[in-house]
Amino acid sequence: MRSPSRSLGVLSLGVAAAVLLPATASADTGADAAAAAICAAPVTDSAAAPAALVVGTTDVKWLTYTVWTDTACDVDLVDVAFFHSGEPVNEKSMRVAKAERTDAAASGEEWTFNVAFDPADLDNADAGTLTTTITATATDGTSWSGAGKGFTMKRWPRVTNNATPEPVAKGKTITIAGKLSRANWDSYEYHGYTGQKVALQFRTTTGSYATVKTLTTPSGGALRTTVTASRDGCFRFSFAGSSTTGPINGAGDCVDVR
Repeated sequence: MRSPSRSLGVLSLGVAAAVLLPATASADTGADAAAAAICAAPVTDSAAAPAALVVGTTDVKWLTYTVWTDTACDVDLVDVAFFHSGEPVNEKSMRVAKAERTDAAASGEEWTFNVAFDPADLDNADAGTLTTTITATATDGTSWSGAGKGFTMKRWPRVTNNATPEPVAKGKTITIAGKLSRANWDSYEYHGYTGQKVALQFRTTTGSYATVKTLTTPSGGALRTTVTASRDGCFRFSFAGSSTTGPINGAGDCVDVR
C-alpha cells in the first residue's frame, strides 16, 4: 500500500456474504431477545461487479458492490472493509462516489456502492484476491460483523506481436516476435512479465484463432518463435492471465504468403 500505516478501508462491496457473527452481545430478554435472534445473520446476499477488476498504471477503475440485508433486521448502515493477505487495503484507493439503499420486499434491502480503485494508491503486493469483512448496524446501534466473499484485483497486461517478413514465400520461415508486460503499481510503468505461458495463435483470413504452440516468457518477457509459411493468415500472442494479472490477446499481424 502507498501509506506506511495501512489504514482500514471501510466500504461496502458486493459478494455473497457468509453468516455474520454478532460483534456485540445483547442481554435483552423476551421480545428484544427474539428480535436479536432474527438478526443473527442480517446479510442475506451480495455481489461484486466485475468479479475480477483489472487496473493499469493511470486510470481509476470502478467496482460496483451490492449487499442485501434482511428487512426484519432493521439495518441502518452497511460497511465493508477490504483486505489483501490479512492486511487492510489503503482506503484512499476506494473512494465512494455513490451509495444507494432500495427497499425491495422480495429480496430485502439493497445497498449499492460504486468504489474507485486508483493505481496511485496501490502497490504490486495488492494484486490477487481481496477478502472482505461486512459490518451491518441496526438502528439501535447493535452491529454484526462477518466475512464476505472476496474478488480479484489484477494488474493490467500488454502483449505485442510482429510477424516478418511480409510478404513471404511459401515454405520459408516466418518469425513472430513480441513482448508480454504488465502494469507495475510501484513505478507506474509496464515491465516484462517473466515465466508465463503464452500461446502463439493463427487464423486464416476468414477463420478463427487457434493455438499453434506455447512459449514461456524468459527474463524481460520477450517472445520470439518461428513457423513455416504455408498460407495467408494472421498471427497473435495470447495470454490467459494469472492470479495477479489479467488476460490479453495481441492484435493480429497478417502475412501474405506467395
